Amino acid sequence: MQRRFLIILILCIFITSILTFISVLRYVDPYGNTVLAIGSLIISFTLMFSSFWTVVLYFFKKIYYRGNIYIYHIYTSFRQSFFASVFFIFYVGLHTLGAPVILPSMVAIWLLIFLELFFQNLESN
Repeated sequence: MQRRFLIILILCIFITSILTFISVLRYVDPYGNTVLAIGSLIISFTLMFSSFWTVVLYFFKKIYYRGNIYIYHIYTSFRQSFFASVFFIFYVGLHTLGAPVILPSMVAIWLLIFLELFFQNLESN
């Protein structure tokens, strides 16, 4: 029951973050409130991306583990999708600044992989 509640909560976060993302794109003037517009877009995109991929990864893990899923699988799915959204925001930020993208992206991928391995090691102990 606790897993279903958490999945429903993540789906609600996904829906509200999509609505926030769309409303910010539609109603906030980025030239008047640049910091507010970009900050709220980044936060809503991160929540939208993380919650969507949390549910997708949860269902892949449910298939892979043949239904033997615990609550920490949802936590790890959220953490992995959050790291993926951080990487995507980092990549888009570098691309919009005109910076070289390939080498910093590879460094960011390795950093996030090692960070995920660190958290998995802490979780298993």
